[in-house]
Amino acid sequence: MTYPYVVPPTSKIVPADVIVFRKGNLAIAIKGDTKETIASSTDHAEAIQAAINYLTEGGRIFIKNGIYLLHDKDGDGYCIVINNKSNIEIVGDKGATLKLDDNIFTESWSSRTQYMLRIINSSYITVKNLVFDANRDGGNNGNVLGIWGNGASTKVVVEENVFLNTYGHAVYINNAHDNKVLKNIFYNNTWYDIALDTHSHRNIVAENVIINGIGMESFGESYYNCFINNIIADQRLDVSGEVKPAINIEGRNLIKANILYNIRGSGIVLEGSELQVVEGNILYNTVTDLAAPNGAIYVAVGSSNKIIKNNIIINPEAGYGGIVIRGDNCLVEGNYVTGFASHGIIEYSRSNNRIIGNRVLNNGVYDIRLFGSSNCKCLLNDVSESTSSNKISDEGTGNVVKYNIGYLTENSGTATIPAGSTSVTVEHGLASTPSKVIVTPIGDPGDRWWVANVGDTSFEIHVATAPSADIKFYWHAEV
Repeated sequence: MTYPYVVPPTSKIVPADVIVFRKGNLAIAIKGDTKETIASSTDHAEAIQAAINYLTEGGRIFIKNGIYLLHDKDGDGYCIVINNKSNIEIVGDKGATLKLDDNIFTESWSSRTQYMLRIINSSYITVKNLVFDANRDGGNNGNVLGIWGNGASTKVVVEENVFLNTYGHAVYINNAHDNKVLKNIFYNNTWYDIALDTHSHRNIVAENVIINGIGMESFGESYYNCFINNIIADQRLDVSGEVKPAINIEGRNLIKANILYNIRGSGIVLEGSELQVVEGNILYNTVTDLAAPNGAIYVAVGSSNKIIKNNIIINPEAGYGGIVIRGDNCLVEGNYVTGFASHGIIEYSRSNNRIIGNRVLNNGVYDIRLFGSSNCKCLLNDVSESTSSNKISDEGTGNVVKYNIGYLTENSGTATIPAGSTSVTVEHGLASTPSKVIVTPIGDPGDRWWVANVGDTSFEIHVATAPSADIKFYWHAEV
């Protein structure tokens, strides 16, 4: 069987306490030192399970090249289990494939009760260099690898494996801490490839590649997890045919230096009131199947306390918005946003958000929009190279919009009424009609002077009596 994506192979047999291999229709487990047979069975899961059970004090299992068909012999929801064990390493040879046989897991995947490999209340477990084929087309609805533990499953490392054709989750962590999911490849899976659920804390998800799958999620008050340096590309629809975010996050977590490419839904969705940091990610061609009000990075309605910083967000094929904020007390700083059908950055009827130092250009209607916002700050952003029809729009109350490059909101200068004239037209240079214009004469302008015809490009200074000599005025205007 040929797979489109394969982990770099283990080139030779590694020293092992137990070796598992195929012979005919059998899977055989032998002791690594004496070659004494531990188990031999046509039920391949039974032979692998016997190898695990043999390691009462821990050790390494080496699974040689071949396809191992897995069954749920006892009907208890898993083919292989590591339960209350520690210091076990399972390593695969080149092409060592654990494949779920047809029609083994037929319960709904969402019950999350059926797994090819389940790790329960165990620590210092490593699963490495295996191919897991969940055989979705063979009538299976289950998940692949579950780490469970009421806080007791810890220091589990899932590294350099391939996860294929799952209906449910490929890697699911529930109430388990300090685990690592590293350098795996996920392909053609129809629900979240990696999921952290129910108080799963301090886990690291790094350097994984997800292709033609859904992505990653964290929910159920799972905190202090790091999603770093992952690639998610060519996202598909989920099991129900719906569009999902590539990264969907609740709780206090870090999302950093990930690459998202060709994503149907939002790239990153942030939910809840906990602090979340989204920094240094690259999002290219996201939100392709969603309309307003979704964004490449989307702060969900009623959420708060998000830091969105130094991300590159480029959309050559439209999509509604780059960064969409529907929560409060968020910081959006130092991002580069371009190419969206409507908005580069939009703040939707919320308060106390800060949009600072971003470079935003060439979005369909608005580069930056404060829509019904209050007490927000839009400062030091650069829209100077943008061709957008509206570079910055403040449609709220109590907002501060100042010091933005390419969108002048405050300007000063001098103007002169020549001798014999009673007025001068001043080009104020502001991005829109000023709400405040102050003029101060330098010299004696006579008994009366005033400002008139304030517009989007200019205003006029008038005097009651034409002066006999030039009269100079200092002016200051603000939007």
